[in-house]
Amino acid sequence: MMNVRKWKWCLIIVAAMLVPVASADLDLTTAVGDMSSVGWGLGHGNAFDDAAGTKTATNGQDPAHKLPPVGTSTNQWLWVDLGSDLTLSNVSIDFQFSAGVDYTIRMLTEAEGTTYGLTTDGTAGTGGEASWTTIATATGLTANSPTREIEGNYDSWDFTGTGTVVIPDNTTGTTAFNVLNPTGRYLMIDATISADPTYGTISIWDIDVVSALPGRSDFNKDWSVDSLDLAQLIQVWLSTDSGLPQDLYPDNKIDINDFALFAADWFDE
Repeated sequence: MMNVRKWKWCLIIVAAMLVPVASADLDLTTAVGDMSSVGWGLGHGNAFDDAAGTKTATNGQDPAHKLPPVGTSTNQWLWVDLGSDLTLSNVSIDFQFSAGVDYTIRMLTEAEGTTYGLTTDGTAGTGGEASWTTIATATGLTANSPTREIEGNYDSWDFTGTGTVVIPDNTTGTTAFNVLNPTGRYLMIDATISADPTYGTISIWDIDVVSALPGRSDFNKDWSVDSLDLAQLIQVWLSTDSGLPQDLYPDNKIDINDFALFAADWFDE
């Protein structure tokens, strides 16, 4: 009995240790998506094809779709279907010369997409883009950005922790996280001001989306390994039942071998 208590106290010591979760770069090469307008035949798929030299662009040839400071279009957007409701850890946008000076990152859950009748018809659902949840915003970014317009230099939004963002060459703009660890099925980039002084278009080389994945020790699947998961491990300590998720060392018993892997998850991360 003393041994059991000793190991329970060892487990309690690490109760406050929060373990960052694993992540996966989503493959969206064949994902369904839509745009408010398409310029030069460069549709949304070019932003997700993982191919160098390809880009997507909104329609800067039609005055109705030109963004300020050239035109009067209120916004131009692109959305993509992630396949299911996912918690995101990072969204990175590789703008071309026609970058977003002001833009918003938005999401809809699967249920919301159904409610708003989201289809690929250029409307962003019956509620329009304004009905989507804003998860991050960028305002007044440096328009003349030689680094940012070069392919491979991303605006990188990290939605984990307290949120961090890197915008190349940005000296004038402000950024804000509206939702951390956002969850949804549909992701939108919605621009209201363009850096393009000729066409007022938005063009993007690539968009990378990284989803947070529950780790093996995240027993309750809440996207972090913490005291709640520790409690579940303690509850089945020394159990010999088969098929338990806490049996990290698969031998049909919960003991020091499983605890060692639980602790290793924290140290490895």
